[in-house]
Amino acid sequence: MQGQGWHGGQLERIFVTRLDMEVIIILKLYNKIRKVNIVLICTVAIISIAGGISGCGKENLYLKMDILDTGKSDCIILQIGDKVIVNDSADEDDHKLIASVLDDYGIKNIDYFIISHYDNDHIGSASNIIKKYKVGRIFAPDYKRDSKLYSKLMKAVNSARVPVSFLTEDYTIETANGHVQINAPLKKVYDNENNYSLITSVYCKGYSLLLCGDALEQRMQEFNSVCKDSYTFIKLPHHGSYDSGLKAALNNAKPLYAAVTAESKKRLDSALLSELNALGTRLYKSYDGRIMVTVTDRGFNVEQ
Repeated sequence: MQGQGWHGGQLERIFVTRLDMEVIIILKLYNKIRKVNIVLICTVAIISIAGGISGCGKENLYLKMDILDTGKSDCIILQIGDKVIVNDSADEDDHKLIASVLDDYGIKNIDYFIISHYDNDHIGSASNIIKKYKVGRIFAPDYKRDSKLYSKLMKAVNSARVPVSFLTEDYTIETANGHVQINAPLKKVYDNENNYSLITSVYCKGYSLLLCGDALEQRMQEFNSVCKDSYTFIKLPHHGSYDSGLKAALNNAKPLYAAVTAESKKRLDSALLSELNALGTRLYKSYDGRIMVTVTDRGFNVEQ
């Protein structure tokens, strides 16, 4: 009986030992599977992160626009699709700043140079730009001005043999990512030269931007009569002034963003600020620094 008891105990011990071994084997297999899963999870995470980083690097840039911080003057550099467009050229002493921005972007050729009108704070650096860069075509309003800078501009145009279109009708520039429409003045003669301003609309991937030059009430009313579009972004006319023409344009456009080129807050009409606030439009001021607008796969963005 003792032998049987001992033998039975041995069987029990053997059974327990085998059970322990199976448990150990199962635990080892579980740990291996868990390690494999952890490795797989980590690998997937790394691939996802790498893919995200790669995706950021490959993000498509459809439009880039810079409004330079040149005080109470205008210079806008627009890159849309395969085209480079410069809108106005600020004051005469701003030519180095303008050139530094163009050079930083690696720009050597300017496809189109839009001159909104011939005030000194819009054509100041035009002759320097024409001398330094290859300009494909100039668009300008159809009037003349008796000034030193206007004469200097025309001399540079003739010397470089740049074709000039003095617009009396609207003109559209087609690009790979959208189009640019230049609205010409409707009249041949205005009492105020600011009303000769070419008004430029930019359309890209469902977004739109309006560049108003220095258009005053009469010119803005003209534009409102032919355009009722809404706009994502407006470069406000005439450095912070406000009139009924601009009021109507803002109420038509209902822009999310606006920019003003001015040397200080003192230039800004309080009624303009109230109107923008009522519309919920965020205002950027050039005296706070350069304003940069982009359209990418992620949408529309303004930075300063």
